[in-house]
Amino acid sequence: MPLKPSKPKKLKAKSTSILNALENKTLAMSDFLLLCQSDEVLGDLAICENSSEFLQSVGMDICFEGGEVYLGSLKRALREQVFCFVDIESSGADPRVSQILEIGAIKYRNGEVLGRFESYVRANEVPEIIEEITGIELDDVRNAPSDREVLSEFREFLGQSIFVAHNVNFDYLYLDYYFSLLFGVGLYNQKLCSIELAKRSIPAPRYGLDFLNEFLEIFTPSLHRAYADAYTCMKIFEKCLQTLAIRFPTSQALLNYSQKGKNIQPPSKS
Repeated sequence: MPLKPSKPKKLKAKSTSILNALENKTLAMSDFLLLCQSDEVLGDLAICENSSEFLQSVGMDICFEGGEVYLGSLKRALREQVFCFVDIESSGADPRVSQILEIGAIKYRNGEVLGRFESYVRANEVPEIIEEITGIELDDVRNAPSDREVLSEFREFLGQSIFVAHNVNFDYLYLDYYFSLLFGVGLYNQKLCSIELAKRSIPAPRYGLDFLNEFLEIFTPSLHRAYADAYTCMKIFEKCLQTLAIRFPTSQALLNYSQKGKNIQPPSKS
């Protein structure tokens, strides 16, 4: 009897454990060192003069203060927090056998757009179904900048901002896989899912991007393109915050609110 092929392992960002361990708390430096040693990517990290620069360069919003370590979102006022709304278009659902075709992103703080990022990514095929959905053709990506070049520029653009996307795990894990593949270190940014935030903020029959674009009267004209979808995600985020009669004292309080089962550091009524 032939053996059934084993299912590929589910993707998981290698930063998940360390970010979960840091959220909502401060750690003594000694505990932080132990945490880094347990991380499969940061295991050899020695805390030295340039360690904060390295951690920030891979997206970790890390703060060292008075012998303690914490994520900046813990104490940063929401109005001061930088968010990056991100969307990718790809040739398939699994980055292990597919390619990124396009990245679009918007950097944002307290209602102000701080920067925009949009680029095709070189690829050797665009499946017909993807071309039909997105309008991206092989000629658009055949001679585009390489994934290494685009992702290097994107990482600098993303910085230590909170990574926001509609169904965030798809975009985050896709990019994390490629960063790990190309540079050896994935994403260490905190993330927020605009679907989960919308479910807690806006009564709606459905929460897909296309539906909320119409339901919330955003009316972005060109969906299923990376920058347009990142823009729609940003507008959904704004609508959510406008709808909530809640004041979030810190950006971590908003992250907690958006995450199922987290009731730490509750927001106060306005």
